Amino acid sequence: MAAGFTLNVLDTPGLLEGDSVSARGLMALRAALNGRKVDAFVFTDRLDTWRVDNADRAIFTALAENFGAELWERTILGFSHAQTTPTDGKPYEQFVAARVEQYRAAVRSTLGMKNLALPYVLIENGSRCKTNGDGEKVVNDKPWVTDMVSTMVDVASVGEGYEYDHSKAGKKLDPNNKHKIWILPLFLIQVFVLRPLLIGQIKRDVKKAESKAKGKK
Repeated sequence: MAAGFTLNVLDTPGLLEGDSVSARGLMALRAALNGRKVDAFVFTDRLDTWRVDNADRAIFTALAENFGAELWERTILGFSHAQTTPTDGKPYEQFVAARVEQYRAAVRSTLGMKNLALPYVLIENGSRCKTNGDGEKVVNDKPWVTDMVSTMVDVASVGEGYEYDHSKAGKKLDPNNKHKIWILPLFLIQVFVLRPLLIGQIKRDVKKAESKAKGKK
């Protein structure tokens, strides 16, 4: 309880197992969100990672499919390891801007939601992080915790919070099973359609070869 309101913080599990989206992670997130109204999400990744790969895109999609695209409308991009030094000699502000725009573009294109705002915050909790006179950890001359809370308040102030509805979630617990429904039909097509066609073609080719052999004699 602070300043007359209650602040609930949910720390979600990792959403990757190897190269696949974690079904267990999604289930844990469902359990955490069930019955709660959430005003802001912070989706975190490292500032010093210069790529967005297929595993990242799979997570973007899995979250939208399992929890609704509106979740992303309340999402803030959080970039950890923010006290990194740009390796290409760029000014820090340009380095951050490039990484942010790279991530925004990846999320928007993956979800087909080109108008997502996706505000961002920088996060650095290392012991070597600079501090100001009040003992607050500072990134790019700003206390990052204060900046993060301010950004979350801005997002939370826009309309009603997100509320997860288990009854509308459907049966999307395992995003890696997305196409398994087609395995049996494809197998049946292979057995009952393709196999007879191939066997028939082989038999015709054999007969042609035998006929040519007889003609030469």
